[in-house]
Amino acid sequence: MSLTTIDLNGNNIYTDSYDSSDASKSTSGRYDLGKRQPNGNIGTDDTVINSVSIGNANVYGTVQTGLGGTVTMGPNGSIGPTFSSPATSVSQASSDGWIQNGQ
Repeated sequence: MSLTTIDLNGNNIYTDSYDSSDASKSTSGRYDLGKRQPNGNIGTDDTVINSVSIGNANVYGTVQTGLGGTVTMGPNGSIGPTFSSPATSVSQASSDGWIQNGQ
């Protein structure tokens, strides 16, 4: 969460989550890339610029902005679930509910 702009520009950037108390979501309570969960949410009261950018950022969770905030996504970015079909465009992520504005 940020009060101002979030810019996730770079290579190999991921946000995700895991549940150390659930064996199906962790390995002996430790993070396991193969069991990551889509709760790596990011949010700001401002505009999210390049929240998922050309730098291949993948947000396995939601992106939330302040009222009037915008989200931009590069050609290799994604927002949404971890193993099924994450959204690869802002319009798809918005219609799937992975982008939430002004809440």
